[in-house]
Amino acid sequence: MRTLFLAVIAMAPLVPAAGLAADGTINISATLTPTTCAVLTPSVAIQLSPPGGVPLRTFTGINSTSAWSDGADIVLDCSGSDSDVYMTFTDVQNPGNRTSTLPLTRASTASGIGVQVARSGFAPIVFGADSSTLGNANQFHVFRASNATTRIPFKGRYIQTAAVVRGGTANSLVTVTLAYQ
Repeated sequence: MRTLFLAVIAMAPLVPAAGLAADGTINISATLTPTTCAVLTPSVAIQLSPPGGVPLRTFTGINSTSAWSDGADIVLDCSGSDSDVYMTFTDVQNPGNRTSTLPLTRASTASGIGVQVARSGFAPIVFGADSSTLGNANQFHVFRASNATTRIPFKGRYIQTAAVVRGGTANSLVTVTLAYQ
C-alpha cells in the first residue's frame, strides 16, 4: 500500500474580515502509478525433453506425466520498485483455458499429450485471462519487489491427455502478464 502525503498551503494577503469571500472550494486530485519491473527475459523456453526425447512408455494412461524439466527463469529488474508482483499465465491457443494443461501447438506432430508449467516448488499453474487487473482469475502472488533483480524459476512437463500417445514434436505456448500492487 502506498501512502501519499499532500500538503496544501493557502497564501493570501491579510485583509479585514469584512473583505473576505464567503466559502471556497479547492479540488485536489492525484494519480499514483506504482513502479513496475523491467522484464529482462521477454522470451523464455523451457526444454521439456532430454536429448533423444521422452520415451512413449513414460505415458501409462490419461494424466500420467513425464518428469519435471530443469526449467528456465523469468528475470525481472525491479530497481526502484516497492510493489507486490502478481502473474497470470494465459494459453495462447485457447485464452479461455482455465485448466493446468496447455494443448500442443498446431505445428506439433505428437498427439495425446499436453504441457504443464509450474513454479519451482509449487503445483501446476492454472491458466487465466490475459489481464493485469488485480484479482484476475488464477492470478498468483509471486513476490514483493525489493529494489533488486529477481529470478523466478519455472519448470515444465508433459501430461497424457488421450488414450493413445503418438511421438513427434510437442510444443505449447503461454503468455505471462504481470500486475503490481
